[in-house]
Amino acid sequence: MRRAVERFRRTGYHVEDTSATHSFDPRCRRGTDVVRVEVKGLQDEPDSVLLTAAEVAVANRKDCRTDLFVVYGIEVVNDDGVVRTSGGKNLHVPR
Repeated sequence: MRRAVERFRRTGYHVEDTSATHSFDPRCRRGTDVVRVEVKGLQDEPDSVLLTAAEVAVANRKDCRTDLFVVYGIEVVNDDGVVRTSGGKNLHVPR
C-alpha cells in the first residue's frame, strides 16, 4: 500500500488510509476529485487479480472512481519466521 500512497501523494492527492474500515484501501482527494484505491500485491505477473465481492461492489458504485493499484513480481523471503518482501513493479489501472 505504501507505493500506492506515494504515487498519489506525488501527484498532489491527500491520502487517507481507510483499509481498516472500508472495502478499499486508501481514499485519495485532490480538490473535488476523490479516488478510492484497491491495492493488491502479487509475486507473479498480473494475469488476474482476485477481488472480494465487497471490493467489486465498491468499484461498481457510481458515486466515486475506484482505481486498482497492483504491485507484482514481489520477492518474498522467509528468514527464520521473519517475512521480508522486496522488488516488484507498479501497475496503476485507473477506472
